[in-house]
Order: sequence, then C-alpha cells, then structure tokens
Amino acid sequence: MNNQYVSLPKIIWQDIMAHKFTVLLALTVLITALYSLQLSEKNRALAGRWSDALERRDELNIHWRHLLIEEQTLSEHSRITTSAKKSLHMVRLAPSQEKVIKIQ
Repeated sequence: MNNQYVSLPKIIWQDIMAHKFTVLLALTVLITALYSLQLSEKNRALAGRWSDALERRDELNIHWRHLLIEEQTLSEHSRITTSAKKSLHMVRLAPSQEKVIKIQ
C-alpha cells in the first residue's frame, strides 16, 4: 500500500485551471441570472408604482371634475342673486328709481 498525502485544494485548483473557459462561462451565466432576477424585481416594483400613480391620477381627475361642478353651481347667476337678497338685503330697483349718468 502506498500512503501518499494528496492535497485536495491543489487538485481542485489544477482542475479549475484546466477548464478555465468552462468555469468562466459558468460564472458568467450565474452573474447574468442574478442580474436578471434583480432587474425583474425592479421592474415589478416600478410597475406597481406606475399602477399606483395611474390610480392617483384618476382620483385627482374625479376630484377636479367635482370641483368644477361645484364652482359652476356656486357661480350660477340665480344663486348669486338669491344670496345677495338674503344676506345683503339687496332689491332690484324699479325702472323709475334708476338714474343714468352720462359722462362727457
């Protein structure tokens, strides 16, 4: 029997050096796969943020339309007339009470 001490790390290193191209390709595939996972995760996060932004835009558009309707309602002529009569006690003058001033 021959008792020889064999260094396992040395044998592994020699095997790696003998197959440099294969090891390089394997590392490249691994790095590319990890990068692809990272990009897909970022893409999912951005898609979620995009969806949230679209929902927020829709909510703001609805709110804007409601504000426009409210503005139109509040600026309606008959509403202003009624408010002026009630709160300021204003009345419409009869034509005989009107005075026209002419500037020359």
